[in-house]
Amino acid sequence: MPDYSVSRKKLFDSEDVTDPTSEAHIIKDNMAKIALCLDQLAKAVISLREQAAKTDASLREQAAKTDAQLAEIKSQFAAIKIHTESLPNALREAKRSDVAVQKSIADFSAKLHEVESLREQAAKTDAQLAEMESQFAVIKIHAESLPNALREAKRSDVAVQKTIADFSARLYELESRLSGTLATGSAA
Repeated sequence: MPDYSVSRKKLFDSEDVTDPTSEAHIIKDNMAKIALCLDQLAKAVISLREQAAKTDASLREQAAKTDAQLAEIKSQFAAIKIHTESLPNALREAKRSDVAVQKSIADFSAKLHEVESLREQAAKTDAQLAEMESQFAVIKIHAESLPNALREAKRSDVAVQKTIADFSARLYELESRLSGTLATGSAA
């Protein structure tokens, strides 16, 4: 890089720096502006470094939180992996259970059909029992009246026997008269 320091010095020495239109004055003014910019840039760099230190601390804090969350996610992922590995066995067990449930449902359905059949038979039996009860009531009434009917039958039998005996006696008497009349009439 070329050295301009000598020519600048000559430039500043030969011209009047106080003149606002002179080149030296413009360069000096620009240099002041550059120095001001450099000063502001230095302050900005210092401010950025301070913010970076603060941000670095908050980033470390966020990183720690993220690490904790990541550890929790890893443990949950491990649990999910365990559950995922046990899923085929669980599905097989569920199928077995489903088959057992279907078999139980079929057995229950058969038993329910049997119960319905028994219920129908019970309803028929109830109807038959109701009919038999009415017949039993009629038989009971006849059975209660049977002793009276037997007494009446005995009385009537006794009366019939007496009547028969009376008729037999009369018949015998008539026969005897008739035989007596015939015997007297043949003798005459």
